[in-house]
Amino acid sequence: MIPIWNIGDISKSSSLSRAHALAALFLIVGILLTLILVHYLAPSRPPNTLLHVSYDASRELFENLNQAYTNTQAADSAIKIHMSHAGSIRQARNLTKGLKADVVSLASIHDAKLIDGFPLIAKQPATFHSSVAFIVRQGNPKMIHDWGDVFREDVRLAIPSPSESGIGRWAFLSLYSYLHTKHSGNEKAIAADLSQLMSNTEIINNGSRTALALFKTHSSADLFLTWESEVLRTSKDANETLQAIYPAESVQIDIYIAPRNAASRSVATQEYIDSYLLFLSSQPAQEIAARFGFRPSDPSITLPETFPKTQLYKIEDRFPDPDLLWQSLFEDEGSLEKALWLTASQRLVP
Repeated sequence: MIPIWNIGDISKSSSLSRAHALAALFLIVGILLTLILVHYLAPSRPPNTLLHVSYDASRELFENLNQAYTNTQAADSAIKIHMSHAGSIRQARNLTKGLKADVVSLASIHDAKLIDGFPLIAKQPATFHSSVAFIVRQGNPKMIHDWGDVFREDVRLAIPSPSESGIGRWAFLSLYSYLHTKHSGNEKAIAADLSQLMSNTEIINNGSRTALALFKTHSSADLFLTWESEVLRTSKDANETLQAIYPAESVQIDIYIAPRNAASRSVATQEYIDSYLLFLSSQPAQEIAARFGFRPSDPSITLPETFPKTQLYKIEDRFPDPDLLWQSLFEDEGSLEKALWLTASQRLVP
C-alpha cells in the first residue's frame, strides 16, 4: 500500500500520531510565518527591506549568503533581507495567491512558471546547481548503491510529496528517467515499473526538510531521495543514524534566483534587488554555496573534497522537450497520478 502521510488523517498508532503532530507543528509555523511576512512586509515595507521566497532546503545557504552580503554594505544603507521557506510547490502557490516577494528562488524553472515573475526568471542564468541523492539507514543494511536498487522488492522508498516539494518531483522524474533508459522509452514497461514502485513507497506530505526529519524518526522506509545538499549536510553529523549514498549519475537541477515582476516597485527597491542578485552570482557567494553543498555555476570554483563524483546529466540531453516531459509527469492525469491511481486500483482487487 501507499501510506500518504497527511495531517488530516488521525492514526491510532502512537508513532504516527507523533509524526502527524510534528508535521502539523511545522505546517502551522510555516503558515504563521508566511502570514506575518505578507501582513507586515508587503507592500508598505521600506525600499531597503526585501522578501526572498525560497524552497525548504535552502535555509542555511541563504542565512549565510545574506549575512555575507550584509557585511559588504555600508551600515547606513544595508539591506534587510527576510526569508520565507517552504516546499517549492507550496511557495509557488503562495506567490500566485498574493505573497509579495521581491526575489524568488524555487526548486525548478517549472515551479516558477506558476508565478507572474516567470519571464524575468527565465532570462536569468542558473545561479547554483544540485541533484538528487540517497539517504539510507546507518550501515546501509539493504546494500543500496544506485538507481537499480531503488526498484528492488525488498527496498522500501520514501520521498517528499511531489504536490508540496520540488525535490519530490525531481526524485520522481529521476526514477522515470532511469526507467526510460532501461526500457528504451517503452511507456508500458515504464508505467508498470512505476506502479510497482509506488506500491512500496511512502509519500511524506511535506517539504524536503520536514520529510527528512519524519523519515529519520517515524518512517519504516529504507531509502529517502532528496537534495544532494541535504545528503551532504546529513553526512557531516557524526551522530547521525543515517548514511549518505551517491548514485553514479543524477539529474542536474538548476537553481534560478531572480526578481519577481512588480510594476509598483520603487526605483530604490529595484536598485537594492539588483545589488543583491549581483552579489549572489559573485565568486564569494559561489564559494559559500559550495561550502553548503550546492554546485556553483562558476566553473572556476573548486568543489570541496566532500562532494561526490556523481556524473550529472541535463534533462534536455535525454528528453528533447523538458517542458512537455514535466507536464506529462505532473499535470492532471500525468504519469505520477496514474502510477498512484493504478496502484490504488490494484489494492481494491480481492
